[in-house]
Amino acid sequence: MDPCGLAGGWHEKGSAYAGGEPPPGVPQGAAGSKFPYNQKTLAQTTWIVGSEVEVAWGITANHGGGYQYRICPFDQYQKLGEVCFQQHALDFVGDTQWIQFGHGMDVSNRTEIVATAVPTDRVIPKGSTWRKNPIPPCHTPISGGALKTECLRPEFTPPLPGLYGFGPGACGSSLPGTTCSQKDFLKHNFDFGIVDKVKVPDVPEGDYVVSFRWDSEQTNQVWNSCADVTIKTRGKGTRPFSVTESTCEMCCVERQAPCSNCTSCLNDKSGACAYCWNRLPGYNPGGSGKQPYSPGFTCLGNEAADGRAPQWNPGDEMISGWSPGCPRCWSDANLCKPFDRPEQASLTVSV
Repeated sequence: MDPCGLAGGWHEKGSAYAGGEPPPGVPQGAAGSKFPYNQKTLAQTTWIVGSEVEVAWGITANHGGGYQYRICPFDQYQKLGEVCFQQHALDFVGDTQWIQFGHGMDVSNRTEIVATAVPTDRVIPKGSTWRKNPIPPCHTPISGGALKTECLRPEFTPPLPGLYGFGPGACGSSLPGTTCSQKDFLKHNFDFGIVDKVKVPDVPEGDYVVSFRWDSEQTNQVWNSCADVTIKTRGKGTRPFSVTESTCEMCCVERQAPCSNCTSCLNDKSGACAYCWNRLPGYNPGGSGKQPYSPGFTCLGNEAADGRAPQWNPGDEMISGWSPGCPRCWSDANLCKPFDRPEQASLTVSV
């Protein structure tokens, strides 16, 4: 229904939906390819034609299956959708991939594993390649390992000891009897990303959308997510997994994001401004109540002492809440302007 996904999964007004709840502040069913969700991130990424680049994904609810990366020119993907992405499937490089730890970001803490390719005669589009999700789900019915059900054993041999299961989505339910403690959440959490190398094709320079598509095996679900990249014919690309300080995506007025309408509410918690100080609607468990495993997301009121967004990861001491640091973003117009990620130290190009 949308090559960049629907927030919270498929739904129709007045009927049930499949998948879950949308992110904080995002309406149920919002299309990833439509404004304001189709904007480029402030941190700009550049790829060079012919180079090999690293891409990665992480798992919240593991249902097995396989995945693929595709691209489409930015000025075409809204009109052509999935058809455009299937015309530009990216080729994987090599026969290995990596499990990268440190919340999926630590390039010094990765382990190489053998990748499993899905044959080209069994995939769509024909002639392209998919890769098998290397993390085994639970060998139990669909929700094995979730909703307080037991994970009997992995569906197949894990790439590394203990690397299997449903993932942190096991805590993602408001159903009675499924509450997770922080200890439970840390146990279920997948503190890693799955890293692959792909080849940047010979395409015209310009802005492109990268679509990640994961087809589940245990459920009739397709998970989609999109990113943005600028492709150039020469120069240096930007470095993957570069950590930036910017958390202003949610705050900048011109982006019309969930917190961008709170600029006049810094000293007002009443009326319409109450929205800015209360937990945002959508999937937002919070630091207390039935699901005390993560801090609640508010636009204002839970910044760190330096005005930035507080640092919190599963296993850390619980904090009262999390805010993206909007007052700091609004204090300096430059913080809402795009910027380039750090350049690659070297460039690998296949001729």
